[in-house]
Amino acid sequence: MIDHILVPIDGSKLAECVLPHAIGFAKAFQAKITLLRVMDPVLEVAGKRTPIKPFDWRMYQTEAEVYLRSIQNKLQNQQIDTEYHILEGAFSDRIIDFVKQNDVDFVIISSHGQSGHSGWNISSNVQRILINVFKPIVIVRATLIENDLIVANQYKNIVIPLDLSQRAECALSTVTMIARHFHSKLVPLYLVNKPDMPSRMPLSDSDHLLLDSITERNRQEAESYLTQLKNRMDCSDYTFAPHIIICESIASSLHDYVAKTKVDLVAFCAHGFSGNSHLPFSSLVTNFIAFGTTPLLIIQDMTPEQVEKTMGTLSKLQQKGH
Repeated sequence: MIDHILVPIDGSKLAECVLPHAIGFAKAFQAKITLLRVMDPVLEVAGKRTPIKPFDWRMYQTEAEVYLRSIQNKLQNQQIDTEYHILEGAFSDRIIDFVKQNDVDFVIISSHGQSGHSGWNISSNVQRILINVFKPIVIVRATLIENDLIVANQYKNIVIPLDLSQRAECALSTVTMIARHFHSKLVPLYLVNKPDMPSRMPLSDSDHLLLDSITERNRQEAESYLTQLKNRMDCSDYTFAPHIIICESIASSLHDYVAKTKVDLVAFCAHGFSGNSHLPFSSLVTNFIAFGTTPLLIIQDMTPEQVEKTMGTLSKLQQKGH
């Protein structure tokens, strides 16, 4: 069950782009929202960190509380149970700690906030949160909200890439709840990747026949799987539209499909068929985090203990004496 949604917000207009999505998800899951504002009591100017003066700090805290209360009122006016908290410290660290200590079920966060857009598709803070929260998380690509009227985002076209594995299906129940609430078109998408056949010489006719045979075999397997999946789904409140694409690059073809069909939400399980625990996300999910342009829902299927820690994480643990 998803009962508690965390929405980190830093006071910037870019960060506010999450609010329509937060309203939509809260209504779909009938969940409460916690707005979280993290404030650093230290300013960094010209490479030097200087504590903010006490009077200025109290003023900033008051402004933050007024701001959060105004957003809380807007959400409560839409019958959403909403609370807010203000914490001091580093943005990503406080959010990660809050998730671990407060029974958060779901996180919705903007790709960029107060620091503005960068040369990367997500900010470094969001990247740290992604790797460490181990909860379902939605990344909303940062855009400016044009007016103060905040209404629930509509998800009319949702795509969930699948790979025949039960692991990849772990995102399906969550996505189905969203599709049912919004009467969406839900597209379970299978991409049949043409196999590689390395050769220093042009491929022979028999090589081409072999490649075509393998590709067709995989297409038939995918078609059978998607048919069985559709037969066991209750699609009375939404459209279930399985789709197969034969391609030479799964990532490129998925990006193209999302762009051409105007997808509102792309949903992934963090890992697929391989279940590779060396990284917190599969290569395809990592690709969409880094290069995607649509809202992205990621359901983490592994616990912190199952995913191997990075060198950076191990170094930080050593510094803390763990």
